Amino acid sequence: MVQAYAERNGTPIRDKNRLLPMLHPGDMLVWEHRFGQDFSGEARAYGGHVQTIQSIDHESGRIVVLQGNMPISGDEGRRRENELRERSRDRSESPRDRARYRQDFDEARNGGHQLRFAPGRRIERSQGLVHSGNLPNGVWGSLDTDRGGQPGHTCLIAAGPPRGAQRPGERNGRGQHT
Repeated sequence: MVQAYAERNGTPIRDKNRLLPMLHPGDMLVWEHRFGQDFSGEARAYGGHVQTIQSIDHESGRIVVLQGNMPISGDEGRRRENELRERSRDRSESPRDRARYRQDFDEARNGGHQLRFAPGRRIERSQGLVHSGNLPNGVWGSLDTDRGGQPGHTCLIAAGPPRGAQRPGERNGRGQHT
């Protein structure tokens, strides 16, 4: 799936500071969610996600990423339906927006349940990354909690262009491709 930026011996580079100068728009970041805070690589994985870089500012390190979202749970779906219903009735919204919210609400109630459980219904855009630094083992990631509310962590597995894409050239000292 990803042509990981790697050491000469093939080991993926997973240190944020080393990766930032190598990253380009279109590169993918593959993350894994793990139980506990054992950073030896032995912690059991319980999920993960993939992000695609839309833009990157190499000077500030600011990265904008895109990712498909997860299916919506029943409770979340009902909250979304209620939000759409309320916005369709809100007189501070323009008539055009109220009509659009009403249509979205009707679709959510009449057959939207099929969409609710379909994977990758929409693309989310994030301005910056939740996983903002390196973990104690030097791997890009963040401390968080697992699905049970217990301490866990998310770590980078690989970063690079999609396997089918041509790898961009390296940058020179002025940030230009060579």
